[in-house]
Amino acid sequence: MASGVTVEVPLRDLLCDKCRGELQPVEEPMNTGTDLFEARIKLPGEPGEKPVVVPLDAREICYEQVGPNSARVTAILALPCSSCGAAHDVSQQLDASELFVRNLRKCRLRHPQELRDLKIQWRDNTGGGPSAEVSGTLYCPACDSAEPTRETFAFEGASPARARILDVDLGAKAVHVVDAPADAVPLPRALAAEPFAQFPMLRWACSVLKRKAGEKPFQGLRGIFVLHFLMNLIPFAEACLALGLEPEGSVFFFKSKYQYPHRQGVLEWLRGRGLAVRPVEEVREYVDEVQNDLPADARFVIVEDGGYFTPLLHQLGSPLADHVIGAVEQTTKGLHATEDWGRSAGGRQDLDGLMRFPLISIPDSRIKLKVEPPLIALSIVNCIQALDHSLSLPGMRVGLIGLGTIGMEVLKLLRAMGAVVTGFDPDASRVTEARMTGSELGSTAADAARGRKLVIGCSGRRSITADVIANLDHGAWLASGSSDLVEIDREYLEDQAAGSVRLGVGERDWELGRLWAGTRYILSGKPNKEINLMADGFPVTFWGFAGMPHQGGDLIMTVILMAAAELAARNGSHRRADAYSNRIERQAVDELGREYEIEAEYLRKYLPDARA
Repeated sequence: MASGVTVEVPLRDLLCDKCRGELQPVEEPMNTGTDLFEARIKLPGEPGEKPVVVPLDAREICYEQVGPNSARVTAILALPCSSCGAAHDVSQQLDASELFVRNLRKCRLRHPQELRDLKIQWRDNTGGGPSAEVSGTLYCPACDSAEPTRETFAFEGASPARARILDVDLGAKAVHVVDAPADAVPLPRALAAEPFAQFPMLRWACSVLKRKAGEKPFQGLRGIFVLHFLMNLIPFAEACLALGLEPEGSVFFFKSKYQYPHRQGVLEWLRGRGLAVRPVEEVREYVDEVQNDLPADARFVIVEDGGYFTPLLHQLGSPLADHVIGAVEQTTKGLHATEDWGRSAGGRQDLDGLMRFPLISIPDSRIKLKVEPPLIALSIVNCIQALDHSLSLPGMRVGLIGLGTIGMEVLKLLRAMGAVVTGFDPDASRVTEARMTGSELGSTAADAARGRKLVIGCSGRRSITADVIANLDHGAWLASGSSDLVEIDREYLEDQAAGSVRLGVGERDWELGRLWAGTRYILSGKPNKEINLMADGFPVTFWGFAGMPHQGGDLIMTVILMAAAELAARNGSHRRADAYSNRIERQAVDELGREYEIEAEYLRKYLPDARA
């Protein structure tokens, strides 16, 4: 469970018993941005009335075992009374955590025992640090005997409110938070002090945009951003603010289930600069809030990774779309989402005249098609090997589904490392390109996956379906090379599984920011079949990793920044004659690349010898 979890609380619960009945809606949000919990209070009144965000303290947190390796999490939260300030307790079920027990002692006859009905009560002891009261029943199946146990353990590691895995060491009498990836890796101090120090491309872009696109192209605009909460988001946001972005009314959405190593540090930095932060699960709620309370002169620019806003606003026919000057989409998945909506609405290829604002397509650009793919492919393969060192690629039979720009680079890299790769893509032109490289191809996705030790999805869509999984061999590994949680049918695995086991927990010394390798599903059958889901089906490059090599992130965030700034300069407060049209603009980024010589600057910054 991540820090900053939002808990819905009725307004009446914001008042203590003494003040009950004196409901006075609080008009201004109260949020320090540093507390473990936040309550989003729904106020009575008009539908457009904004909720109040109140910081909460946790008096107690209880983890109650509900399965072999899982616990239900409940917190006693201290709600400050909005009238008199007195605190009163509200019990709130929050989430579920993984729970693992080690060093369980044997019974008197030296038989292995089980710990049943485990309950861990966390308390923050004033002056003495946190402790955990661990209780349960020690049960010996051989003796059929049970013995209650209750002991006080040390509580170590990150905040218990942020725990996703609790490692209960009965021998050392300690409960350790072994998985808090969002908070575990601190931001480098140099980054907080000087955001551009490690990102020369973003520094250059900010400088050149001030000269060419106008001193402050974002002035008068509010930003809606859905981007990965990696370190490169900090200099990107700093550049947007330097170029005139209005902090008030701008919001950064994060993918809450993604295991970004620096997420908490990025989140706190954004809040410290006056920028709102929300999870992507609240996109629809945000749209409803904003469109019901829109000032006539409000103007927005959208920058997103995954198509969360552009297709939604068009599907809803939202009035918010009339206030959007345009959007920038940086993923194939997001572009597909808008194109799919356009086809359902009877639009042509670029949706000219059907869209309500322009969409700048980064996936159609040369940089995205030619420069970025080798960097991402290298990251995908490196992350797969880092998650499980037993996967030796030389001689391994690998299935690769999706032979687009990134898939082809993954194929080339795997073959260069000695893997025997069988590919598949439904696109005939991609199949032809793959054949020209001498690659082995399957007739279907299931055919490409059958008999393979490792199957990788790189399509940007659902590619490893139930049919593919059903044809996998016992012990096969699945991995996603996309940038979103889309490639693998995890629901089918969970529905068919007779059981599952975390891979990596207890098998290595844990480090801050280190995650388990994935989940092994035991599928019912004769005999049972084990399928290993790497990174739990999430993109392997975001499973505690930074996405792609540093220089690639600097380059792509620079392209996104320049596309958004040019959109703001042309279609913003002072609409220019060369404003973008309401359609998918597929050539815009290449035109910017030529005008600003982005690739040449990238070579100067990162590969000076290559230019010579």
